[in-house]
Amino acid sequence: MLGPFQIVTQENFASGIVDNTNSKHEELGQELRRSSVRIERAAQSVDDFEQLLRFTTRWQREDA
Repeated sequence: MLGPFQIVTQENFASGIVDNTNSKHEELGQELRRSSVRIERAAQSVDDFEQLLRFTTRWQREDA
């Protein structure tokens, strides 16, 4: 971060943008990985529940 009396050059301005972009990219990657884990756990819970209730067929779009 720049102090109040620092001069902004093209180099440090661009560097700041790249650093911020990389940070945001990493945050999004982490959130994607966390979301993927949550989705996988939810899918496993549904599978476990279907086995517990001994479902033999799954719901289809054309079902009432």
